[in-house]
Amino acid sequence: MFPGIGYRAGEITLRPRDRLVVVTDGMRERKAAGLDLPAKLREMTGLHPREAVRSLADAVLEVAGPVLADDAALLILDWHNGHSEERSADAGADQARTSAALPD
Repeated sequence: MFPGIGYRAGEITLRPRDRLVVVTDGMRERKAAGLDLPAKLREMTGLHPREAVRSLADAVLEVAGPVLADDAALLILDWHNGHSEERSADAGADQARTSAALPD
């Protein structure tokens, strides 16, 4: 993507029920602002990935303020190991697997 920049490739094996969390360095740097990213992620294990992203983004803004000095991008995916079971989905989310709505 960027000439002259080196990248490392790696491989991981995901098992059913694994959660993959991809963050930029800006998310990891929030620790200096008082956010314990690994602890916060453990608190969110029961949330649907979309809700976990929203909750974590809210936590970042809470500790760092509304203006971030660096990017703070994240992606959370749950691995279900293929399509072996019937799924009922609406707008990309299996309603039976989503967590309860967060309070306003």
